[in-house]
Amino acid sequence: MRRRDELPPLDWDELNPYYCTVCHRRIPQKVSDRNAGLCDACLARRQAEEESRRLAEEELRRQEEERRRQQEAARAAQDAARYQADTHLGICSACGSRNISEYTVTESGGTRELACCLGCFVFWPLLLLIPFLGFKKRYRRCNYCGNEWSV
Repeated sequence: MRRRDELPPLDWDELNPYYCTVCHRRIPQKVSDRNAGLCDACLARRQAEEESRRLAEEELRRQEEERRRQQEAARAAQDAARYQADTHLGICSACGSRNISEYTVTESGGTRELACCLGCFVFWPLLLLIPFLGFKKRYRRCNYCGNEWSV
């Protein structure tokens, strides 16, 4: 047995042991204080994980920004196509496009013939009103969204 004075001096770490909070290895107090309770290997692993997470988030952010740019470009192209053909017939109330077409629908059923017969024999002043009876209806249709309205 050795005497006490022959024993190597005790290190402070041997009296107050510090352990890594992740792998539970024994580490010196200086390393524990410097690395916030982690050993050097665990600290390096954590820093590598944080770096890879940061790079992944940055890549995701870049992809999202690229997708947003593509959507804005597609929307701008749609708006340009919508407003490109101006037919000078008005503006669609639904989408704001100026690409409008106009068409007429003729009513059938003999209304004009009936009015002529009645006008000739009974109500001759109706002959003056025949052009204003509205036998043809005019409609406008948006060529972009398909909205229809009567004029």
